[in-house]
Amino acid sequence: MDQNSPDNYRESTSDGLASAGAMLQEVSAARDRTGGRIAPVVIPRFLPTCSSALLVGLSKLAAQHGALVHSHISESIAEVAFSSAMHPGQPHEAATYHAAGLLDQSIMAHGTQLSDAELAFMAKHGAAIAHCPLSNLYFGDGECPPTMCMTAAAPCCCCCYLGSQP
Repeated sequence: MDQNSPDNYRESTSDGLASAGAMLQEVSAARDRTGGRIAPVVIPRFLPTCSSALLVGLSKLAAQHGALVHSHISESIAEVAFSSAMHPGQPHEAATYHAAGLLDQSIMAHGTQLSDAELAFMAKHGAAIAHCPLSNLYFGDGECPPTMCMTAAAPCCCCCYLGSQP
């Protein structure tokens, strides 16, 4: 995270990419040693905390290391509004991730504010939704109905953040 984060979480774009690259190199080596049982994953927190430069850099690292991508998308009304203001040239958050090279074959958490068009865009690019009912209930502004994902042919799984429990 290189912006809009607490000081003790934030790091410069170059430092973030360097540490992510080092981690991906180590995990990629572990993947090779374990016959693929360990997989590297690039996890940009979510759009408000990552600059465009960080997103593009992480995309390049993911491609270089064959890493999966996981992030949060359309988690709340306020978050979507904030992201839209940061990326005014994009019609929705999925398009912003796609423009950075991070959407294809990704797993995106939450999706409580996805429009039909955004969900169809995600399905077209092989992105899946990790629906977290309890987390969405406590922190989101809605839910991501699994039937909506199925209608759009977007893969959907049900998850639970242990940290979101009261």
